[in-house]
Amino acid sequence: MISSNQANDLPPENRAIDHLLAAHADALTRKPHVQPEDFDFLFDEYGLDEVETAEAESLFQIAHRLNDLPEVAPSEEFVARLQNDLTGARIAESALILRWRRLPTIYRLAASVGGMTITAGILLLAGRRLVDVITLRRRQQDKDGLSLNTIS
Repeated sequence: MISSNQANDLPPENRAIDHLLAAHADALTRKPHVQPEDFDFLFDEYGLDEVETAEAESLFQIAHRLNDLPEVAPSEEFVARLQNDLTGARIAESALILRWRRLPTIYRLAASVGGMTITAGILLLAGRRLVDVITLRRRQQDKDGLSLNTIS
């Protein structure tokens, strides 16, 4: 693979192969149907040796294969989820919290009292039902002659 190492004493920005690959990438973005053979003349122009030419040709082949892949459109659900993840927005949660925080204090107080009233009503109904069940069981035990106070 082509990389900066001890054999290449030039910095990466001065290496001819880097410029060649950059030119190839630019050409692929401008003209997607360009062929790898269209770049053969550039190997001599950039002064590449045999090893660099072979590596560049293999990279060209890979780039052209990737460029020839069919385009795939992401689903709308994926795009929306990605946008939410990248922007940090939790639409459903944050919208509800923001709407609650923007309400005037008196409305928030009224909503809180209403919620507590409903909760207390549900608890009273459940408690009443529980008391009714306990009373019914005691009556049933008294009818059967069994008592909690009786020792047998």
